[in-house]
Amino acid sequence: MIIEYIDYMVSLDLDSLRSFVAVAETSSFSRAGERVGRTQSAVSLQLARLERSLGKMLVLRRQGRVLGLTDDGRELLHYARQLIALNDAAYRAVAQSTIPTRIRLGIPADFMSKAFLDLLQDFRGANCGVELEVVSDVSRRLLEQVQNGALDVAFFKQFPGQGAGSVICRQQLVWISGPDTRVPPIEDPVPLILFPEGSIVRSQIFAALEAAGRYWRIAYSCASLENLKLAIRQGLGLSALPRQILPSADEQLPELDFLPIGEIEVAVVQSRNCGATARTLAQRISEHYGMASAEKSTTAED
Repeated sequence: MIIEYIDYMVSLDLDSLRSFVAVAETSSFSRAGERVGRTQSAVSLQLARLERSLGKMLVLRRQGRVLGLTDDGRELLHYARQLIALNDAAYRAVAQSTIPTRIRLGIPADFMSKAFLDLLQDFRGANCGVELEVVSDVSRRLLEQVQNGALDVAFFKQFPGQGAGSVICRQQLVWISGPDTRVPPIEDPVPLILFPEGSIVRSQIFAALEAAGRYWRIAYSCASLENLKLAIRQGLGLSALPRQILPSADEQLPELDFLPIGEIEVAVVQSRNCGATARTLAQRISEHYGMASAEKSTTAED
């Protein structure tokens, strides 16, 4: 029997495929680089090499910005995910005893506290083979990252009854300001201090103002809870935060009797490939956060 070898067969590089998938899922070379642990230029170079090896353009881009995938790119994405999953499954099956369990956890900015860090430290101490990666972001992006497989577990905020994930508690929003800040007259826009676009609290603030027919302007926007509080204390504007995350009797962030604003839900969602260890961590955080929120609510009502 004569076997004819095809001399133009190409072995696809898995690292390049990982970078390609990351670019496709994040629509950004910089965020893809963060995910795969490479610089933006290294990811761009990997993609260029992959395109040359296939003789096809995979990603539409303009001046370094990702515009989307080509038809060939969309077709490759399907196979790339399968190849990566098969590679990782084979590696785990053969070298299970030497591979640390990696958990990618997403949380809102206001989760970060000493009690939360102590919980993570205790969990790591009880699970020595666990590598924990924690990402803090706004709720919309956390949900997207779970859906595309970038995160194993994410805790996020949503409107009551939205129905995404499993609800662990509800949080009452309250208007707050600096000690010397006053609500502006009704004809003036309300200066707001907000989390970035994609934050549920931000959306709830806008909804409350629209319902009351009030105009607003954004005075300050940032992803850091501590920087947000600092801007409020310094009198840059008004904001709203869950009552449960405010220190008791914080005279530097007094509550305002302003407009009805309602509640939000805290929920948890897991990826389709979420492992048992990650599910255990999600359960512990849910129990901790649910109990802490209940205690705060009881204190506020007393």
